[in-house]
Amino acid sequence: MGKAEVEVSPIEAHQSARKPLAQCSAAEQSPAVTGRWTGNEEYDDLLSRIFSFLEEQCEEEGDWRVTTHAKGVNVQSRHVAAPVKLVKGQGFIRASPAEVLEMIRNASKRPEWDSMCDYGSIVKTFGPNSDLIYLSYQGKLGVCARDLSLVRAWKEYDDGTVMLVAHSVEDKDVPKVAGKVRAELRDCGYVIRPCGEGSMLCYVIQLDMKGYVPLFFTNLIQTQHPLIISIMRRLLEDGDGGDVDGEHASEMPLHELESHAARSFK
Repeated sequence: MGKAEVEVSPIEAHQSARKPLAQCSAAEQSPAVTGRWTGNEEYDDLLSRIFSFLEEQCEEEGDWRVTTHAKGVNVQSRHVAAPVKLVKGQGFIRASPAEVLEMIRNASKRPEWDSMCDYGSIVKTFGPNSDLIYLSYQGKLGVCARDLSLVRAWKEYDDGTVMLVAHSVEDKDVPKVAGKVRAELRDCGYVIRPCGEGSMLCYVIQLDMKGYVPLFFTNLIQTQHPLIISIMRRLLEDGDGGDVDGEHASEMPLHELESHAARSFK
């Protein structure tokens, strides 16, 4: 009697031949090849550095510590040079990488899936793969309202992965607003990889809220923020504002998500 065949899930089969992003080539988009995203040398150097940084952070296990697992999102954190933690959230969404990217790019609709954001707009477009945006965040729990001035860029890899990165910049087209503290988004990005019938989203963020906010509170807010992946999932999959904890939500058990994440971003 022969050995029973081991059943391999579509996700495992799909990821078995996955190459690290460093071994994937950028699709034929001139900014992705030349690194000239905006025409501003300072911005371009910043964006190119973050692309490399995100490739490393989403693929290495390192000293990441699991902070929480809720609503199909696995959140991890680690200490880096700055006192503010670097946080990573990972979750599966039954939508294509292009659909997930389009949701993230649409700054004006960010308040629909980022509950703390009350306004967003694209201030300036540098080219087909980069822009300058403004985001406003409401104040809560005695903390003053914050806002952000961000330069962003995105690219596609030859394996279908797409990545968007963002970083705070001072730009004359985004003046400071009275009554709001200008926060600083340091290294931030979204890596969206094809996965079975959908995508695995890895979201990395390091945000300094600035102003008079205790460090522990800043880190607490950051470790909760990646849970917005569950809201993105709900909107992309259901489109009707349904319960993200419902029976149709595409969540994965913690052990399966961790196993899949290790294969996806290694």
